[in-house]
Amino acid sequence: MCFKYYYENVLASQNITAKPNIVYLKHTTKVKEKNMFQEIQKNCRYGYVRVSSKSQEENSSLESQKKELLKEGVPEKNIRAEIGSAADSIEQRPVFYNLIDNELKENDLLLVTKIDRCSRSTLEFLKLQKKLFDKSVKFISFF
Repeated sequence: MCFKYYYENVLASQNITAKPNIVYLKHTTKVKEKNMFQEIQKNCRYGYVRVSSKSQEENSSLESQKKELLKEGVPEKNIRAEIGSAADSIEQRPVFYNLIDNELKENDLLLVTKIDRCSRSTLEFLKLQKKLFDKSVKFISFF
């Protein structure tokens, strides 16, 4: 009930949609509002960037995602990059799988530039959400 009140009266007024451990920030959200996770220590912030093909890597799509995460305060050493399809399950993407299962710890933050960087299907995203929730990891996606 407290979360519902907080969502309806605080988050919604700031163009933010959320679930208990997951926050999605809309494009219209100001940078100042995006930095709501600043209380999370920098060494506890992780980013994941992904492109589907080598050609996307070469046309700087991967680099632009990294720049966005760096701008939002994710340390470069905590950004994980991968080339492969998000249609694959988490287990079929070794970099993402290792990040989720081995690196992220309680109270860490996982940040992605777009939700489709980590999942293309509702079922795979729900599996990811459960893993993150069970580990008490926060998740933020900029649409």
